[in-house]
Order: sequence, then structure tokens, then C-alpha cells
Amino acid sequence: MRHAFLRGIFAAEGNIGIEYNEGKHYINQISFTISINENKLRKMIILALRLENIKPIRLYKSKKNSQAVIVSNWKNYILFWSINMFGICKRKKKQFCSIARNLDIYLELKENFRRKLFKSIDLQQKDIATIIDSWQGNISKTIKGKHLLRVEQSKKILQYTKYRKSDLIQNTKAIRIGSLTKIKNSSKIRKFLKEFKSI
Repeated sequence: MRHAFLRGIFAAEGNIGIEYNEGKHYINQISFTISINENKLRKMIILALRLENIKPIRLYKSKKNSQAVIVSNWKNYILFWSINMFGICKRKKKQFCSIARNLDIYLELKENFRRKLFKSIDLQQKDIATIIDSWQGNISKTIKGKHLLRVEQSKKILQYTKYRKSDLIQNTKAIRIGSLTKIKNSSKIRKFLKEFKSI
């Protein structure tokens, strides 16, 4: 019932705020915009979001007699996706999916697995760097856990090891989206990665 309410209200009043920077599109917020007088509806939206652990939630009041419940951060956007928030409006779902598919997502691997993974590659660091379009110095930092690989780079490396995609995801402690957002691995994260990054 709560999911259906959120999907319906998002289809009618929801917006995906997108900004363009350095040749890429980014989601900077997802919002529900309603009349300034609809305080009961605003409270219902906020309560429903909080029950889904979607936070933080900001409130914005404009001069045009409207108010918006605003959600930011990919931790929340992945929770939106997990409850099929975009299921009713194809246009908004297409917007979200196009950005999600092009995200720079990095994997933070468990230390023991990370070391085993690189040890199983019968190549020099400079050769590994060439395969993933990087530098030898970055490979050295990655082996030590000081640098993370993007999902696409990790998948390329797998081809030179005995490991599979399932091993990679099971040994991921967390993901990082962009340079800031770090999210602990969970069933929702694994589902998100499978759907958008084929892992």
C-alpha cells in the first residue's frame, strides 16, 4: 500500500533534478512538488519515505504557492529504485535508468580477496594497467587498497583470473558512487549492480 502510494504520487508530482557537468548528466535531487496548502499530503509523503529509510528529506517553499519534499544522495535513489518508485511514469524511469547506467561506480573489495585477485593474474602491473586503461601506479595503489577500480575495470580484470562475477560481488564490502557517496554492500546494492552494471 505504501509503495503504491509513493509510486502514484511520484508519477503525478515527482521530478528528477538533473544537472549537466563535464559531458555527463547527474541527478542532484528527486522531489515531490505539491500545493503550499497540501500540508497533510506533505506529511504523508515524508512519513512514507521515512518508513522506507529514505533520508535526509528537505522541504522547500517557493513563491509560486508550491512546496517540495526533496531527497538527495544515491543511498536514497537506490532505495527509490528498489521499491519501483519510477514504475508508473515511463519518462521518469527512462531518465533515471539512462543516468544509472552511466554512473562511475567503484568497488571496495575485501582485503584478502583483493590480494588473491591480483596475485592470480599472471601479468605485470603495467600490463594490467594497459588492459583497464589506467597507470601502473594506480594498480600498485589498488593492490594496497588505496585506490578503487570502477566496475567496468574490475570485470575486465576478471577475464585474467580464476574468479567469476559472483565472487567479485560477494567479496565487495561497499560501493562508491562518484567521489563521495559510499554505500555498504547489501541485497539492494547487488540487485542494482546486476541491473545496471551486469554484475
